[in-house]
Amino acid sequence: MYQSHQSWFAQWQATHRITNGWIKGGTVHVMTNNALILITDGQASWSINGRVQHVHLGNLLAVEKNSVVEILDNSNYALAGWIIYFDIYDLTTHTLSERQPILENESQMTKIPEVVLATISRDLMEPIDHTSNTSIIMNQYILYTLLKHVYQPQNNEKLTVENKLQLSIEYIHNHYNELITREQLANSIGISPWHFSRKFKEQYGLSLSEYLATYRIYRAQEALLTTSARSQDIAKNVGFEDAHYFSRRFKAIVGVSPKNYIKSIAQQRICFLSPLYAEIALALNIIPHSVVTTASLVPSYQRALFNSHQIHTMDMGHYIIDIDQIQRQQPTLIIGNILDDQIKNELREIAPVISGLPNEMTSLINYFGTLFHCEEQAASLINESLTNVKKYKQDLANVLRRKPTLVYLRVEHFGYRYIGERSCEIARLLYNELDLSMPPNLQGKEYSFNDLSLEDLLQANPIFLLLEKRIMDYFSSEENMKNLLNSDQWNMLDAVKNNRILFVDTSLGLNNCGIFGKPIILQNLYQFFKEQH
Repeated sequence: MYQSHQSWFAQWQATHRITNGWIKGGTVHVMTNNALILITDGQASWSINGRVQHVHLGNLLAVEKNSVVEILDNSNYALAGWIIYFDIYDLTTHTLSERQPILENESQMTKIPEVVLATISRDLMEPIDHTSNTSIIMNQYILYTLLKHVYQPQNNEKLTVENKLQLSIEYIHNHYNELITREQLANSIGISPWHFSRKFKEQYGLSLSEYLATYRIYRAQEALLTTSARSQDIAKNVGFEDAHYFSRRFKAIVGVSPKNYIKSIAQQRICFLSPLYAEIALALNIIPHSVVTTASLVPSYQRALFNSHQIHTMDMGHYIIDIDQIQRQQPTLIIGNILDDQIKNELREIAPVISGLPNEMTSLINYFGTLFHCEEQAASLINESLTNVKKYKQDLANVLRRKPTLVYLRVEHFGYRYIGERSCEIARLLYNELDLSMPPNLQGKEYSFNDLSLEDLLQANPIFLLLEKRIMDYFSSEENMKNLLNSDQWNMLDAVKNNRILFVDTSLGLNNCGIFGKPIILQNLYQFFKEQH
């Protein structure tokens, strides 16, 4: 990237919230202006001019005018943020410039520090009269604060040997199933084979042949667990021409033969990237070694459950995967959905990685039942859950005697959102399994999170209201909660007048409607409805 940008000036044009049009898979946006996209919550995968980008909380994406942004899949990851459009003026001609900001690939992504993100998010939420001089100054201030992070000075020093070795690692990751030699890699980064071997061992703790064999075996483990391919075919697909040599190396690295590996999966040091996955494993009598958690999202029952089984919990921030923490646990298998390809590639250096898991709970239980060879136990868990839900549904029918409307309202640091009735596990529980009703003006939403104005909430006027004050690192929803409770619309709601409000804990309601959390949620709902009756 160029370091001098003295010949142009950025002029703010408009600021818009990210809407559902940036969540629905297959939607295409053509940027009519240069834009900065700030992600204040959630995560998603986009294709920008054919280049896949994973965005999540704290990312700032600079996108040039006329760029094409395609949403790759329906996001159920609470995506929220802002799009700030701006023009470029040429200071030498004092006219609107057709040329674009100087970016490396027509788009550029950077990470915003948490303090800056919290401050800018608060500023963006402030009501602004865009015709006033104050608003002009504020909009320019926000624009240039973010541009400063886009154009942070880059390190232009020549690549060190260590940096060059990383390029070799990336080549191995992309071509591990091909013939790779020390001479080939050494020549590609301009050092002697002897020097390459010495520096490689210093940096990675393994010789090139050991590293390559281990990486190939990890990929073979993934294939054995997720496909029905024969061992000899897998050997060839990961770069081993000799199936017998593959078996010997496999046993030397993994400790068991390829034939016995699948049977031994329950004895692996498994790291789960989600507490919900770890819960299912425990219900199937598979004890995880470690699990990634977010401290504010771990309910008391879950913390006690993990402690009782001596499972190591690794607390990380929202949407953060700390590679070093995971590596220190020395897992022999990592299980979890990962949207970010870079993070996934780093995890695949540590151990085999299984991702692409189904989102729906029944499918997920069946998936783990197959993976851990306990299909009967999985079927029993599903039947037990269905029976439990059926019982509560009948009990609720006796209490309610009709099909009432209900809204799950989440108070965020940036506003209000409600849970779509066809979106996530707790939505399926409320609107499908328990057969409660979404108000007509809010029906038909397949996304987990949908913006909701106080006017639309009043129009919906549900009989019952589940209310969650979002708990999140670096952000507070306290102000918006106060605004809600003091609003005219709130006091006009039937649910408020009749005291039909159930306050929901962030750590339980939306995030942990799983094997152990769902029965607790059902009991809380039943008790709430019973008291109302």
